[in-house]
Amino acid sequence: MFLNIDQHSTHKLAAKDSLGGEVTYGNLKEFSVEFGKLIESRSLIFILAKNTIGGLSGYYGSLENRIVPLILGTDLEDGLLLNLWKQYQPNYAWLPLESEKFNKIEHSIIWEIQGYQLIKFDHPKPELYCDLSLLLSTSGSTGSPKLVRHSYENISSSAKNVAALFEITDQDRALVTLPLQYTMGLSVVTSYLFAGATVLLTDLSL
Repeated sequence: MFLNIDQHSTHKLAAKDSLGGEVTYGNLKEFSVEFGKLIESRSLIFILAKNTIGGLSGYYGSLENRIVPLILGTDLEDGLLLNLWKQYQPNYAWLPLESEKFNKIEHSIIWEIQGYQLIKFDHPKPELYCDLSLLLSTSGSTGSPKLVRHSYENISSSAKNVAALFEITDQDRALVTLPLQYTMGLSVVTSYLFAGATVLLTDLSL
């Protein structure tokens, strides 16, 4: 599996959030299987990310199933989000249950779990480069439509190198306060999951 999470004990805690949510490596694997059954591989999905178990699971489930996510903040202004939606025409969105960001856009709800919902839009599936794994905005504050493209090798190599550099072990825990739509926030998540450690997720400030 991606980031070799299948090599870790299924009972080991992979992540915990400040709302009390928890997920083991076994849970993360099971989630990814179900996620992959609902979304066709190489689809484009918008993830409105919070530092919660639901946000993390959607991100990992996408990578594991070769679904390409564009990760955005839940507080992105409605007009900017709509512009991105029109520009990239995602097939799906993964967003918090309480979010009303797509209420005015026709969609169907196909799954609800971990405080998140998976919704589907009536867009044709795009033709995506085979090794494209992730899209991140270059400017979350301006809503620029220009995106940074990451490959699967880029993410896995970075996780492996960071884990080795900081000698991360499966006994370590990392506090993730940076949003998941930030490269540094994702780097902490991927390197610690690669090492079989535990990430502690929060949207609270230090």
